[in-house]
Amino acid sequence: MEEEITKQVSFDYTLQPLEGLEVAEVCPLTGKIKTVTASCLGGGDNLVLIAFGHGATKLCPTNDYLPLHGNLPPFTELEEPVKENERLWCEIHNGDDTYPHRVTVTAIIVGKYGGGVGEEI
Repeated sequence: MEEEITKQVSFDYTLQPLEGLEVAEVCPLTGKIKTVTASCLGGGDNLVLIAFGHGATKLCPTNDYLPLHGNLPPFTELEEPVKENERLWCEIHNGDDTYPHRVTVTAIIVGKYGGGVGEEI
């Protein structure tokens, strides 16, 4: 029996004042998203907003956006099914009109190689 492995997918970007973007990566495994963490270097004063999801599913949060001020408590105990090659995405918006902010969002996925083909990028 093939053992499950753990992979990390990170989005790490510095956004200029009033800049927003959506970025995507390919899911490396078929399995489950177990944890999502987010941090904003330099605080963010709740002016930096993020959302994370996969395919057409908005996962963290399930609606709207999360404001960042430093590190968010991690979303743990997730059991969100994903497939290898599925699109993992993150939306980041810097609402600060003065300062750039560096934002990191990381998803931990546990699963196996293969096992299905997701929605590709």
